[in-house]
Amino acid sequence: MRTISIIILLVLVLAAFANSKEENQDEKVFANSAYQQLIEKLSQIEVEALSKIKQNKNAIRGAKEKLEKIEKMKVANNEMLTKSLEELEALVTIAREKLENENNLSKKLEQEYKQRRIEVMNEKRELEKYMTAWQEDRSEGRLTLMAGAITKIARKYNITANVRWKTTPKPGALIYYQSIYQRDKGAEPSSLNNPSETTEEIGIGYYYIWSVRNSKPTSDRNRRIWITEKTPQVTIVENSQK
Repeated sequence: MRTISIIILLVLVLAAFANSKEENQDEKVFANSAYQQLIEKLSQIEVEALSKIKQNKNAIRGAKEKLEKIEKMKVANNEMLTKSLEELEALVTIAREKLENENNLSKKLEQEYKQRRIEVMNEKRELEKYMTAWQEDRSEGRLTLMAGAITKIARKYNITANVRWKTTPKPGALIYYQSIYQRDKGAEPSSLNNPSETTEEIGIGYYYIWSVRNSKPTSDRNRRIWITEKTPQVTIVENSQK
């Protein structure tokens, strides 16, 4: 009888350890995933900015070529009737105005894209700085700064993950989330638009996530989860009023 009790106790301990292991996430793996996702997205934005600059220059070149063509038409038809010349003059005037507008717009857009590229480069340097610091010293303070930078930049550039939100043993709970940087600064949490079970987008980052029913938490408010493009589903186990 004593042997059976010991076996049952060992089974319960192993089950608890397995559940705990499944619940915990490898901070380094998910932090690196979020970091890499942001770097890739920021690099994509940088490439798009350079592409827009090139497109604007091509538009100016096309406008210039059109103007040159019209002016050649004017020269070739210099002996045409006055009415035709007036029509050509009108076309030349329109083409010149269009070229001037294209030039002004191009200069404005090129400045905006250059500024955006500079901002993206600065964001990438900031991410690299916080990630390097955290990898050298994986303290709670540096984790908060690194995760805060990821969440802030993801929100700025609308870099999100489409996540399936689920509560167990039953659906219908409100789901609240709060970045660890927000909690560190005492900011209010946010909630999903719909109760579980639902699919909603959220900016990538590191969050405290918990469920609420009747204005009371029904799961651990201190559970932290990395949200990245590799997070297809978050399951919240409701077990007590915490």
